[in-house]
Amino acid sequence: MGARTTTRTRTSTILWLLLGWLVIIPFVASAGDATARFDAANRFYEQGKYAEAIEAYREMIKGGEASAAVYYNLGNAYHKAGRVGEAVASYRLAQRITPRDPDLRANLRFVQEAAGARSGRPASWWQAWCQQTSLREWAWITGGAIWVFAIFGVLRMLKPAWRAALKPAFLIALFTAMLGGVAGATVWQGSYGEKAAVVKVKEAVVRFGPLDDSQSAFTLQDGAEVIVSDTKDGWWQVRDGQGRTGWVKAEAVVRLEEF
Repeated sequence: MGARTTTRTRTSTILWLLLGWLVIIPFVASAGDATARFDAANRFYEQGKYAEAIEAYREMIKGGEASAAVYYNLGNAYHKAGRVGEAVASYRLAQRITPRDPDLRANLRFVQEAAGARSGRPASWWQAWCQQTSLREWAWITGGAIWVFAIFGVLRMLKPAWRAALKPAFLIALFTAMLGGVAGATVWQGSYGEKAAVVKVKEAVVRFGPLDDSQSAFTLQDGAEVIVSDTKDGWWQVRDGQGRTGWVKAEAVVRLEEF
């Protein structure tokens, strides 16, 4: 009886292991394919084939393989190809994922300064502080704090004698959850609440109206960051970092959503 039970246990274990491998293998294979595609794109870049590298990185993004490294390398390829606006857009997307990366910050600043481009609307101290942490990180912080808050709340109900001792940790968890929620909302608003865009031509003429014969209001340099507030017949109404508003042709600007 014991031997038969042992045999059944072993058979069950083997079946579960096989099932586990069947579940895991597709993910392992997919990760291997993504690594191969990323390496191939990097080889194009190293060989100076920047157009091919751009296409390869873009294909990875379209295929759902976007990451900070892919956006960062795409920005580098655009910069080498002389496409400043699209380089800035790529760096900004990478920054949403890894906002504290020093190499990313340095490259973005270098490209903008070299082109004489203005960055987007100046951020307040609160926005700047919140944007040091990514939206995903704020979500983890908020979620973790809510769990801790809930656990301490239950303990305070079950163990009345512990209430005084648990009160500081309970309040800290509550404060952290509220801070994380507000900070995360601030980051979301800055990243996704507004339609961010970047000028991708050497000089974009911004007009008072969405017509070719409308009077020129001002010009924007390649790499200048703007916010799109309206669209009409192939024209976009934009606002620059100085608060100026006007209409520019759609083909002169690339929106981050296009990536």
